[in-house]
Amino acid sequence: MPVPSSGALRLRADIAAEVDGSATGTDVSLGTLSNSAGFAEPDTMSEFYGYSSVSAPTVQTDAISNVTATSMTLNGNATADNGASITSKGFYFGTNSSYASNTKRSSLGSGTGSFTENVTGLTAATTYYVTSYAINSIGESVGSTISSSSGAAVVPTISQGNAAGIGETTAYVDGSITDSGGNNASQSNIKFYFGTNSNVTSNPNYQCVKLGGTTGASGSSYRLNISGATAATTYYYAFNVTNSAGQSTTPTKNFTTASPSLQMSGSLQYGSIAGYSMYANACSSPCISSYGFGSNQFSSGNHSWTSGANTPSGISLYGYCNWTPWSSLGFSSSFNPSANSSGTHSWSAYVNVGNVVNWPPGSASCGTCLTTYVRYTKSGYTTGYVNNGGLKFGP
Repeated sequence: MPVPSSGALRLRADIAAEVDGSATGTDVSLGTLSNSAGFAEPDTMSEFYGYSSVSAPTVQTDAISNVTATSMTLNGNATADNGASITSKGFYFGTNSSYASNTKRSSLGSGTGSFTENVTGLTAATTYYVTSYAINSIGESVGSTISSSSGAAVVPTISQGNAAGIGETTAYVDGSITDSGGNNASQSNIKFYFGTNSNVTSNPNYQCVKLGGTTGASGSSYRLNISGATAATTYYYAFNVTNSAGQSTTPTKNFTTASPSLQMSGSLQYGSIAGYSMYANACSSPCISSYGFGSNQFSSGNHSWTSGANTPSGISLYGYCNWTPWSSLGFSSSFNPSANSSGTHSWSAYVNVGNVVNWPPGSASCGTCLTTYVRYTKSGYTTGYVNNGGLKFGP
């Protein structure tokens, strides 16, 4: 039978009589005595007598702190290792009053001393139980089990991004739930207000798709895919989420859909923009005009064109030169192409070459416009330029 010890073993006179009542006339081994008592043969004297110099650590569960609807801080203290170093310590945590049925959370370190863990993503108004643990080579010890209820639900904290993928009729906007407020919103209560009214809540609201995370939970993200919008139109939007405590709406943002494409292409067949020769007022080497030209010059020609399915009528054709960014040389002409067709458009005009000033420094020769363009344009549409190549204006 085990005997008390304070670091040294103390034995009664007749071990055999203590174990099985037999007399001891000869020496008896520990294995024989253990087997006689119905136990496995001990490995050591200390095992035979139930004596050990180390034990499992001592740990206590301290009061829970910083309680909100969705989080709380767990506190514990490993006060003694009892002869063997503590290799792991932490908490059992969950909604079950029996600690062994709760989740054993990740280790928070080793050795003696206090330890804490902030737990997030909780459900509001729910009772949670916490039990501290500590482990050494002898085994695991647990502290007392204590409980605390999370706070009442609050409205969620949410955010939204800028619109992206903006086209003539399409775009998308994203939103996210930073904090659920302790009560996860259902998918049907996660929406975007969207429309052309700057008072955003006067617009319809639309359900969105979940991009990631648990529906309604902290860290989840969502998207509203927009189609069928009107080109060149400003739209207003705001992310809106409702849980049991109420709703949250982000500040209003807006974007403008792209202008429709003019769907025109073409090339210069013949003619020129300002076909009459011009002369520089002052020359150096290389020859550079410092004053520009002040007379009107006649310009004419044909321009081929090809239209698309949605090409509008009332298109204007303008002449441009490249060093004064997209500034007109004075040439313009209007025409009305049919959809999905092609043809030529004749133009003639007097070009005020005085609008073309200060030839770019370092140009190859006097009076050479490096590149000219014609531009198809119409108000409210995305317009483009057709490169006509370099047209020589001087000698």
